[in-house]
Amino acid sequence: MRILVAGDFHGPQGLELADKMAQARGCDMILQVGDFWAYKQHTKTSTKFICGNHEKWPIIRNRNFHENIELLKDYETYEFGGLTFGCLGRIQKSEAHEHLIWRGWWIGETPEIWLEEDGDRIANLAGSEVLVFHDKPHFELADEDFLCRVVRRVKPALVLHGHMHRYEVTEPIPGTTVVSLPPCDPGGAVIVNEKGETVGPSEETFVLDTEERTLWGPEHGRLEW
Repeated sequence: MRILVAGDFHGPQGLELADKMAQARGCDMILQVGDFWAYKQHTKTSTKFICGNHEKWPIIRNRNFHENIELLKDYETYEFGGLTFGCLGRIQKSEAHEHLIWRGWWIGETPEIWLEEDGDRIANLAGSEVLVFHDKPHFELADEDFLCRVVRRVKPALVLHGHMHRYEVTEPIPGTTVVSLPPCDPGGAVIVNEKGETVGPSEETFVLDTEERTLWGPEHGRLEW
């Protein structure tokens, strides 16, 4: 199975572009990692998404989506192409996020944006070969966050996340590859480089091949995991 994997959309233009790319690359479905904003848009390709921090929450609550669009629930697993995917959307209630709010940044409507950090429910994700987050697991911090604990307990082969607006590949623990996905947002200048600078719009998407266990993007090549 070939899955088109996409980062933050921030609007219907992202889904429109991803749908065209999925059709061109022979993909069976689209998997999007939050900040979706395209709930009622017609799409030829079956589309699954998780919640980000920028969503239209009344639509999310009412599940008022186009018939080809499905929201994947937190702390649940799904099988696509013979692989088990575990999902956790929204963002962590961290000091960094709360500092942004204090500085006047709008990072979404609280409390809807916050991930419910339920240690008991991590067991629901056991057996996941791929974990799908919106927020980043911050292994670089001295005090690891909740998503780091999820990764350490589940031990997936691959973690996909958005939110950071840049492409990055790390292997924080042996056997687990973490991929930060850039936005698929042709309408905005939203790529952020390692210095925190906005350097231009992004139209990137990636193809995940469930049989080959690879992730491919035209600008970044082929990643085996």
